[in-house]
Amino acid sequence: MKVLLVSIAFPPKRDPESLQVAKYCKYLNKVKDIDLEVVTSTDPTLFMETDDSLRAYAEGIKVSKRIKIFENRYTNYIIRKISPNLLRYPDSKFTFWWQHRSIFKTVQKPDIIYTRSYPMSSTLTGFELKRKWDVPWILHLSDPWAVAGESSQSPAALAGNARRWNSRKEQECFALADKICLTSQKTIDLYAEEYPQYKNKFVYIPNVFDDTIVRPNPFRKSDKLTFVYTGGFADFRSPHTLLEAIRKFWEKNPKEVDDQVQFLFTGEMARVNHGVFRQYERIPVIKHLGVIPYNEVLILQRQADVLINVDTNIIEPRQAVYFPSKLLDYIVAQRRILAITNSYSTTQDVVQGKLGDCFDFHEIDRLAQHFLFVLEKYRQGDDSYFQVDQVSNEFSAQKNAERLARLFLEFQS
Repeated sequence: MKVLLVSIAFPPKRDPESLQVAKYCKYLNKVKDIDLEVVTSTDPTLFMETDDSLRAYAEGIKVSKRIKIFENRYTNYIIRKISPNLLRYPDSKFTFWWQHRSIFKTVQKPDIIYTRSYPMSSTLTGFELKRKWDVPWILHLSDPWAVAGESSQSPAALAGNARRWNSRKEQECFALADKICLTSQKTIDLYAEEYPQYKNKFVYIPNVFDDTIVRPNPFRKSDKLTFVYTGGFADFRSPHTLLEAIRKFWEKNPKEVDDQVQFLFTGEMARVNHGVFRQYERIPVIKHLGVIPYNEVLILQRQADVLINVDTNIIEPRQAVYFPSKLLDYIVAQRRILAITNSYSTTQDVVQGKLGDCFDFHEIDRLAQHFLFVLEKYRQGDDSYFQVDQVSNEFSAQKNAERLARLFLEFQS
């Protein structure tokens, strides 16, 4: 069966979606009845820089078409200043979708179309290919698209004409798709409420970890208690709660904390969050390492004592469906997780009382006190506190790629 994957996010591009695509493709490509072919954008794509350590995930996979996306970071910045919604039809990568006709010139009709989003322009391209070729289409959404209310503070929240346009496109795509893959049961519940007529199309296909990186990682006490955050701070994800709690913790006994604790950060940041970090430059235990290759990120995670996750502060409980893919790498690293999230979030369900500890966005003082508690555990040599061995097959890339392949093969004539 020839499966055509349409995804702007594809290795060696480095972003959360591309990492998930990489892991699924690695194992889909090993299924004997699946012939995987790819349409993607050129490398690099704006805000999706290449990472050489990810090239191995694309080995042996035929890329039939690379489409150049026409966008400029300075033009995008000016447009967002004038009207943020102008780049939400559906996103700044819209010229990928606009060039869908070029695919028909170089790519032969597949047996099945599989699209991955974000960006949503991948989905709209799949919609056009489905209309032309009339073959089964599996639509994957890693995050919700147009169901977020304007007041939800969800990353998917849209307003005005952009909201109406995206809602219409979402409805059109859901009507035409044969199956719709979503990454959490909460997301399925959200969409089943919004589209009860399509609930039989929804399939649980979660974010995953790469099985080959799962190996024992026994805790060994190092010279300093090391908290590690890996991942980006986009516009909609603020480091304020975390950094303010670190400041309060440090100011209680700066000399002692300087000698025994460090907080390491790595990943991309939006301009506004660069500004937030600059406000804490005087605190020596806060160290941002910049952007480092993915294979080095995995090493850093394994060397941590505690791994930190910061969610987006989503106000409406029914919208808090996001399952950060970063948590999968954290689980594989087998270290305690500290998450800043909402009490009703998917992260809360996964982490609290199982993999670590959760704090709400307003709990700055409680979080600062928790850092002191963790330091005492570290001083006491309580290795069992830091070691978390719960690597579940539910999030195995190999197992879920096999499930996805079986879904493809159900449409084989």
